[in-house]
Amino acid sequence: MLGHLTNRLLLKREGFPIDYQAVIDACADHSVMIEINAHPWRLELDWRWIAYALRKNVWISINPDAHDKASIQHMYYGVCMGRKGGLTPSHMFNTLSQKEVMQYFEHRKPTHT
Repeated sequence: MLGHLTNRLLLKREGFPIDYQAVIDACADHSVMIEINAHPWRLELDWRWIAYALRKNVWISINPDAHDKASIQHMYYGVCMGRKGGLTPSHMFNTLSQKEVMQYFEHRKPTHT
């Protein structure tokens, strides 16, 4: 999973200037999911790039970046960002069943020859 895409802190620190298209294309090529960081100071992946990631069949995972119990509430902001960008449950990793999550990670294990 690619998280903290630009490392920005809203109203505090600009994010790294990245080529979003190239990063998303690389994630698609290597089957890497992208995080929507739902912390109110982060809120990235920028919602304007969610539709592009979906067109490239990149899984999106919404994470609260919680450092305490109360911060789990940040998920709300991540869901809002995802919806604004066109995210639906069919491309959201968080909506998978336990069996589907296990299959995903089993498929990701390196093979030894």
